[in-house]
Amino acid sequence: MKNYFKIMMAMVVICLPFALMSCGSDDDDSGPKKTTYNWELKDCDAPSSASNDVKIAAIQAQQAIDDAFYAKFNSKGWTATKSERKFIITGGTDITNDAAVKIAFNEVVLSLSSAIKSALPDGAKVAVKRGKTTVDEANLKD
Repeated sequence: MKNYFKIMMAMVVICLPFALMSCGSDDDDSGPKKTTYNWELKDCDAPSSASNDVKIAAIQAQQAIDDAFYAKFNSKGWTATKSERKFIITGGTDITNDAAVKIAFNEVVLSLSSAIKSALPDGAKVAVKRGKTTVDEANLKD
């Protein structure tokens, strides 16, 4: 019986460091942090009383804006999905990611042509959000 106890204790001594290492707080099986953002267009639809040409122009302007955000966010190495108006940043913190998103967002807004902006109704806006937090928002009409 004494030999059995000695063998068990030897196994505990040998295995304990491995058990403690695998339970450490620095283990992260989920990988780097992924933060999801969405961009949304607000008040960009032409009024129902508008002509078909005006409605079509507003829809095309919205598509051009979606294309611009999609291209910009993907060019930053972020994973954008145009149909869902969302993108994911892998790594970083909320603070550093929000700062980078603000810069990219404003680059897109400033690059939009006057033709795109003029096709939208007064009061048209675009915003980028992280969850329910608005990271930035801009008017689309000059």
